[in-house]
Amino acid sequence: MPSLTLHVDKTLADERLTPETIRGLGHDLEAAVLCHLKPASKAFQFDLIVCEICGPTYPVSMSLHFRATEARGEPVVMACLQQIATAIADHLGAGARLRAFAVDQSSLFSLDHKIS
Repeated sequence: MPSLTLHVDKTLADERLTPETIRGLGHDLEAAVLCHLKPASKAFQFDLIVCEICGPTYPVSMSLHFRATEARGEPVVMACLQQIATAIADHLGAGARLRAFAVDQSSLFSLDHKIS
C-alpha cells in the first residue's frame, strides 16, 4: 500500500489550494504511483497536510512509503518521483523536496480498523 504524504506551506495553500486543485493533484499523484509502482487495486493512500514549513527553501515536501519489491528499483522510483514533481509544479506552481522510502515486507505492519 503506497502511502504519499504531501506537506504544503500554509501561505502557498492559502494562495493556490482549491477543491479543484486538490482533486487534480490527487489524481495526478495517484496516476504517477499506479504507473510506476503498480500497487494492488485501491491500495494507494494520499494525505495532504497544510502546515508551517520550517525547512530550507521548498514550500512543499513529500514522503512516499511503499513496499520494497524487485520491480521497484531506483530507476522506477526516480521516474515516479519525477512525475510527482511535475504534478506538484503543474498544480501548485512550486518546487518540492521529495523523499521515497522502501519498506521491507518482512517488517511491515498495518491495520485498517473500521467502526460499524
